[in-house]
Amino acid sequence: MQKDDGMKFRTTIRAIGQIYPANKLSIPVMILLYFLLLVFSSISNARVARTNLAKDEEPGCYWCYFAFNDNDEFWSLHYLSDYGHTRYYIREDGHGLAYHSSHDLLVFRVSEYNGWCFSYDGGFSYEEGPRPIERRSFEWLPNTDSLIGNRGMGYYSRDTLMTFQQARLVGTEGYYGGPDAVDLGWSPGDLAALYTFGTTSHLDSLGLYFSETYADSFYTMGFTNAIEHPWFFTRGYSPGEYYILTNDYLIFATVDTGRTWEQTGTLLFSPSWFDIESIPGWEPGEFILMGLGVFPPDDDERHLLRYTDYGATVEIIYSTSLDDIHSEPSLPTTVDINCWPNPTNGMLTIRWDGFRGEAITVHDLLGREVYRQAIPVSIQQIPLHLTDLASGTYFVRVLSATRQFTTHRITLIR
Repeated sequence: MQKDDGMKFRTTIRAIGQIYPANKLSIPVMILLYFLLLVFSSISNARVARTNLAKDEEPGCYWCYFAFNDNDEFWSLHYLSDYGHTRYYIREDGHGLAYHSSHDLLVFRVSEYNGWCFSYDGGFSYEEGPRPIERRSFEWLPNTDSLIGNRGMGYYSRDTLMTFQQARLVGTEGYYGGPDAVDLGWSPGDLAALYTFGTTSHLDSLGLYFSETYADSFYTMGFTNAIEHPWFFTRGYSPGEYYILTNDYLIFATVDTGRTWEQTGTLLFSPSWFDIESIPGWEPGEFILMGLGVFPPDDDERHLLRYTDYGATVEIIYSTSLDDIHSEPSLPTTVDINCWPNPTNGMLTIRWDGFRGEAITVHDLLGREVYRQAIPVSIQQIPLHLTDLASGTYFVRVLSATRQFTTHRITLIR
């Protein structure tokens, strides 16, 4: 099957679905690795690549190595459409996915070949590609480039994995061990590096550094001390859109490349017990999240979720356990919150519809809570008096009884 046939085939199979595989990891080994991670890093996913997910340009479509059936011994490669609700089985064996949309090229690895395999028909057939310098994971940069990384930035290639150069990392000198997490940007050469400062028991702050030169040089974007226990870092669809997932089940988002962060949603499982991967979605505020349990008692669990509204709304695509617990998003998709007047001098009214509110909180740009007010039962509208706050931008949040919330930005002018 040639390149053009593969493109036509993927268009056809978006209406077809099948189900398949999984293998289990050694429990003692995974427990040991877990405690080593706690000692040496506060963020678990300090790699660049998404080894089990690869995004297609068609909205809602992506490749996935996943176990959709508990009875199979091995994971399989699937092509998913309709955001994962429709699945098509492609092949067993393999790992390490990356898709190059400009060439319609899917790259992965199989056990019988110690190198990258190039496929132009969506994974059904492949040819042997370059052998890696080291057994590293990688992801395509925009255009014809690639970035190789493991725990750090590593190497980059400008000729489709044929030759490599070592990144110089100018601007990050003095940070022992490299960044805690890295991810790509949106233009050739873009890379974000997240550093944590403090000890393993107490985190002082997070700093985001950004490169437009293939990790050769970095400049500082911003710091925050409002995010505790970070565990996973990933980019979103729009320029400047990144996410941090924490051990406290929280999702933080930035739309200005780390200058400011906002708590936007919650997780349905603890990330510290799962191997987590994600891919950006096909519109702002959307991403696909995969969670693979690796430590008991969750080592048999597998979750595939779709987040929208920058993490405020979640849709369960597939789960071994969450379907019976969370069959609907944490907040209805029709939730509406209004604040007026906005801008305000400190006196404003807030109204919400679609859920029962429990409390209203106001946060500054650093995520600090600066105001809280309980909501009486059956109330859907309430006045706020923020006359004690300084002029600036704030985020008003209405918390539901299940501790989920929706957010509205306001400007206070005194």
